[in-house]
Amino acid sequence: MLELDRINTTQHDTVSIIIPVYNVEPFIEECIQSIIDQTYDNIECLIIDDRGSDKSIEICKAIISCYRGKKQFRIIQHDRNFGLSEARNTGIRESTGKWIYFLDSDDSLTPNAISHLVSLFRKHPTADIVIGRIACPQAPQRYRFPFCETTDYIEGDGIGEYLLFTEKIPVNAWDKLIPRDLIVSSKLWFIPGLIHEDEMWMYTASRYFNKIAFARDSTYIHNVNVNPNSIMSTAKLQRTCDNWNVILTNILEAPANHYNDKAILKYLKCLLTYYKFVSDNGTSHKLFKRFVEHLKLSGNRKLVVLLKIYDKQPVGILRPQLRRVILNLISVRLYS
Repeated sequence: MLELDRINTTQHDTVSIIIPVYNVEPFIEECIQSIIDQTYDNIECLIIDDRGSDKSIEICKAIISCYRGKKQFRIIQHDRNFGLSEARNTGIRESTGKWIYFLDSDDSLTPNAISHLVSLFRKHPTADIVIGRIACPQAPQRYRFPFCETTDYIEGDGIGEYLLFTEKIPVNAWDKLIPRDLIVSSKLWFIPGLIHEDEMWMYTASRYFNKIAFARDSTYIHNVNVNPNSIMSTAKLQRTCDNWNVILTNILEAPANHYNDKAILKYLKCLLTYYKFVSDNGTSHKLFKRFVEHLKLSGNRKLVVLLKIYDKQPVGILRPQLRRVILNLISVRLYS
């Protein structure tokens, strides 16, 4: 693995690690300690206090008060709870580093994570983004991306959207080292209030990623289904539907072009997978109709015919089998 000698770093090599904190008392110590344990010292850690009700911030303050190293820690307090998207936006605005790295407060980093990611930017200085490798103790096969096994770099016009639409790139914003200038100049802000904010953010951001480097060694330890207070654990079904409606509507309202034609296929797949279209939900049905109209305009005639047949089928008879056929066809179109 490439390692960056800390002696050769300068003030221009600062990594701004942004950690939104909200009711993560059982996990925050491990998260903050993993920053302290980094072999890379030129770090500013921005802890965004999103006004939770537990002792998470007190724990952060206690750990920071005992720290005597070179890394810089700042706690930025919201005046009320704004949610994950706004916490990340606050971190972006307050950051001063050359690169930005998002870390969820119930996750942690491997000791060489930031050193390894920065070394890849040094190896590939024109890269738009460096993507880390995720270790998931509860689901070891969840984040396996086979193209990373043979190369640590890929480039080309539209490569980011290709990797997104073929589901070869994780949609999460965390575990990615990105130049701050790119985030700010491209206005890659998070939409406030969304549960699936990473899905919308990566859809927008991927078009700016034409040169991508990948870490081969694990950099990020992602814990799933262990934090009962996490957004994904506490989200109500209706709120989740409402948030997907916002995302899908944004996709449908984007200007027609090759990029968005691919996006329509990807997010139609999300619509069919998530809603499963087992009930006549008014909003989802309207979105479904809009997807069909877009596909008709983009010339996907076979898919349009299948979707119309699917829409007319009674629940519980041929719909499950037909849905699988449609999802397979969408995957073929995305990969082509």
